[in-house]
Amino acid sequence: MNSKRALVFTVVLVIAIIIGCWFALLIARNLLREHEVSLQNPDFFMHNVFYVQMDENGQIKNEITAPVLTHYPNDDVSVFTQPHLLVFKAADKLWDISADQGRSEAFLGTIYLTGNVNVERLPTPNDLGFTVKTIRMTVYPDSKTAETKEPVTILQGGSIVDAVGAKADLAKGTVDLLSRVKGNYNSDEK
Repeated sequence: MNSKRALVFTVVLVIAIIIGCWFALLIARNLLREHEVSLQNPDFFMHNVFYVQMDENGQIKNEITAPVLTHYPNDDVSVFTQPHLLVFKAADKLWDISADQGRSEAFLGTIYLTGNVNVERLPTPNDLGFTVKTIRMTVYPDSKTAETKEPVTILQGGSIVDAVGAKADLAKGTVDLLSRVKGNYNSDEK
C-alpha cells in the first residue's frame, strides 16, 4: 500500500507542478506584454496650450490657446477646453473666437466649437467691429472661413440681428446670414 500511496502522491505532485508552471507562464507573459495603445484612449494631453501658426512669409496666421488639450490617435482628433482662437491677416488681428469646448481634426485643419461660441470681428479705425454669438460653429483656419447652421445673434453697438445659419469669410471680415433674418437697429448717434 505504501508504494501505491507514493505513486498517487507523485502523480498529484507532478500535476500540481505542471499546473503551477502553466499559471506562472501566463502571468509572466501578461507582465512582459508590451503596452497596447487603445485607439479610444488619449495618447497625450497638454496644459496651458499656446500654439502659433505661421504662413509661408513668417507672418502669424492663427494663434490658439486652451487650458487643456487632449489628443486621441484613432482619428487624429484633439479636444480643447475653453479654446481661444485669434485669426490674423498680415500682422493685424481680425477675429477673436472663443467657446466652452472645441475639437479639431488633423491638428487645426478643421475646428468644431460648441457652447457659448463668441466670434468677434475686432474693431479697426474705420469700423466698430461686431460680435456673433451661437452655440456651435465650424472654423476652417486655412481658408479663413467659418460656418454654422444654428441660430446666431449679431451685436454691433446697440443693434441686434438674429438669424438661423451663417457663413463668415474671416479674411474679408464679412458674415452672410442664411435664413430667418430679423433685426433691431439702434443708432448710437446723439
